[in-house]
Amino acid sequence: MYFKRKELEKFRCFKGPLIDVRSPSEYYKGHMPNSINIPLFDDDERSIIGTIYKKEGRKKGSGI
Repeated sequence: MYFKRKELEKFRCFKGPLIDVRSPSEYYKGHMPNSINIPLFDDDERSIIGTIYKKEGRKKGSGI
């Protein structure tokens, strides 16, 4: 994710909950302080999806 400096400063001042939807292992490798992890996929599911993505590419399953 690319942020310009002012956008990042504005984002850091946000006073609501920050929910990180990455898998637990991705979250624990690095996350914003005080963020909450509510993963869309567990680590095993994320691994399967990543393997398929590498083999098939982005356009295969997207209908594009």
